[in-house]
Amino acid sequence: MSSNRAAMEAIVSVRSIPVYGDSTEYPPWHISLKTFMKWAAATRTDLQSYPALNAKLCLLSESITKESMQVLWTCTDLSVRGVPTDYPSDAVKAAATAANLKARSDFHITWLTEIIAACSPNTNAHIVKMMERIKFGEGATGGITGRFYQEDDVIRYMGKLMQLQRELGDPMGTGLTNKVKLDIVKRAMPTTGLKSLIESTLPAGVAPADDSWEMALPRLAKELKKSEDRALLGQAITLKEKQHKLHARDGKELRDSRKRSREDFTPSGERPQRPFKRLKRMTPKGRRFGRNDGRDGKDRRGGKKGREQKPLQDIECYNCGQRGHYANECPKPKKTDAKAGGRGGGKRGGGGGSRGGGKKPKSDDAESGSRA
Repeated sequence: MSSNRAAMEAIVSVRSIPVYGDSTEYPPWHISLKTFMKWAAATRTDLQSYPALNAKLCLLSESITKESMQVLWTCTDLSVRGVPTDYPSDAVKAAATAANLKARSDFHITWLTEIIAACSPNTNAHIVKMMERIKFGEGATGGITGRFYQEDDVIRYMGKLMQLQRELGDPMGTGLTNKVKLDIVKRAMPTTGLKSLIESTLPAGVAPADDSWEMALPRLAKELKKSEDRALLGQAITLKEKQHKLHARDGKELRDSRKRSREDFTPSGERPQRPFKRLKRMTPKGRRFGRNDGRDGKDRRGGKKGREQKPLQDIECYNCGQRGHYANECPKPKKTDAKAGGRGGGKRGGGGGSRGGGKKPKSDDAESGSRA
């Protein structure tokens, strides 16, 4: 028993109630009925969960500033509704005895409940509007394949509804019937399939009018979990089949490569001769001779190779027999006798060549024919 009490005191020492009007979560520039109701609902939940914290705390003087209380009670109808601004007596505030301590703890819960009721909207239409603002699938994961909703989407949606119910308090719990709230939840479903799952999973013996969103959403989450598991199983099977096909294809390619390797060898164990590709000439090509590169017996300067050109004074003309010029440059008339014709019209003259001194006259041909 003492160990449980020590553990509770340790929890109380760590857990604390934020001061309304003087904290990061509830700063003075955010004072309103909405934030005050939110603070009251969260504080009531903490005090109900941790009785030791409720007994140790003097809520009205330690967890809300006097300025915040003055603004809220003067500018709203909290005072008209009879919500007190102080403890019923100094004895209850001090809580020196066990009876006064219990009275102060009970007063805290009652006071916070009155604040929630006074700050909460008193119309059902406002509650419906607040519920419809919560959209199913906000921050949705999109499912395994990106086309389906998952269990986490239902958890997010239900968590937002629970938070709204805690903020609104009793009006949301008692102001609307279960059927009205369940219809709001069904309209929030983005697909007809989700709505059908809610209706089809209704337990046997439970009338549709007795169903509620607190019961329907957990059923929907379980069904989506089953669908998610089936999708994962289908993906695993598909992946296994793909891997099997891939292994089979790799095995076939390996067998074909081995078969081609065996076919590359002749029965005697020697590789057959394969046609080689024509190799590109790697050595530089030989120098090609030009038209006057010396193959005609002349050098590039115009002279003949291996023979020296005679001086002009040593040249004897075949036409006149004098030296100093060639027969084709002879100024004297060309000879027509047999000697000149023989020298000038022979093979070297070419029938009037450049060195023989011209063509053989027709009269000579006729004369030679007659002699023959």
